[in-house]
This record gives sequence, C-alpha cells and structure tokens, in this order.
Amino acid sequence: MSAAPAELHKWAEDAEDFHEDLTDGLKKILSRGGVNIKRNAGKIYRAYVHHRFGGHTKFFPQGLTYDIKKPVGALELEVGPDLTRSRITPPSPPGSPGSARRQAPLGLFTEQGLYNETGRIGEAPMPALFPAGDAEENVMRAYADELVERLLG
Repeated sequence: MSAAPAELHKWAEDAEDFHEDLTDGLKKILSRGGVNIKRNAGKIYRAYVHHRFGGHTKFFPQGLTYDIKKPVGALELEVGPDLTRSRITPPSPPGSPGSARRQAPLGLFTEQGLYNETGRIGEAPMPALFPAGDAEENVMRAYADELVERLLG
C-alpha cells in the first residue's frame, strides 16, 4: 500500500517543522544551561579562592563564557575561560589586581593544577567547571525530555 503524494508532502513538512522546533528548543536549553554552569562555577571557584588564595584571582569567574556550536547533526555547549579576551585588554594600573580579561587564562591552571619546573604538580587542581557542568547536565536532560514529549505529544 502506498501513500499519496499529498500525504508524503505533509509528512515531510511535519518532519521539517519538528526538526526546526527541536533545534530551537535545544538551543534555548543549552543557552540557559551555559548561563547556569557559568554562575555555579563562579560560586564554586570563589569559595576555593577565598579559602586558599585570599581573593587574588577574584575576577576570573567574570572571564568565563559559553558558546553553542553546531557541528553536522548535533549541538554542542562549550563553557570555559575566554582566552582571547586577555590579548585586547589594556594594561591595568599599577597595584590593581587585574580584571576578568587579564585573569581569564588562569582558568587553565585552576582547573588542571599548577605545575612546577620539574613537571610535578605544585598545587592541586580546583575544578569548578566540571562539578558545575555535572550538576547542570541532569537539569538540561530533564528539559530536553520534556521538550521532546511536548513536540511528539
């Protein structure tokens, strides 16, 4: 039994609309997740910094950014320090602790640990992005499940 061309055309339109609605909904979910990961990572990092360093790198969380990338057939959320921002910042006045742009590269050290000249870890890592991302992952999955159920129902 074959479907009429009008029915196939309608199914194709429905599939295209579903794909567009799903992509738009997922972009919103990922965008909100990126904001939440940035916020929560900043809270975690500030707790570490206050405890261990006395606030010398307090501007680092402001240098966190997120991007939503769309490789073929998928959407990806990338959250982390924006390393390009530090290159365009004018020098800080003498005696100032720096700014978010100048402290963005410090994220590589805090997340992975500081290494001394012998290649051994001199300071333990202080991961903030991974715990924040793990906590937000379940929330984003729940919203994605609700979105799919709403679109299919």
